[in-house]
Amino acid sequence: MPRVVFAKRAQIDLAEIADYIGKDNPRAARRLVLDLRDTCPLIAGHPAMGRNQGRLLPSLRSHTHGSYVVFYRPINGGIEVVRVLHGARDIDAAFPE
Repeated sequence: MPRVVFAKRAQIDLAEIADYIGKDNPRAARRLVLDLRDTCPLIAGHPAMGRNQGRLLPSLRSHTHGSYVVFYRPINGGIEVVRVLHGARDIDAAFPE
């Protein structure tokens, strides 16, 4: 199975997503975070399938899952998930130079 590593910032993103959605619907929040996490091994198995986001960070790629975007970098044997953001966010601001 391909390896998936979550950067600290990505872990914080997932916790913030869960907190925000969980205020209104804790069950939906858990389901969404699990869906996002479950998508990552699929991405890790085919890391080149994502969109190139090298303008934000070297070797960065992205994969859209519903309203959310998983930003990741290919690593030996899998991926490192760098951020998980809602697609409506200002993506450039989330990756300061």
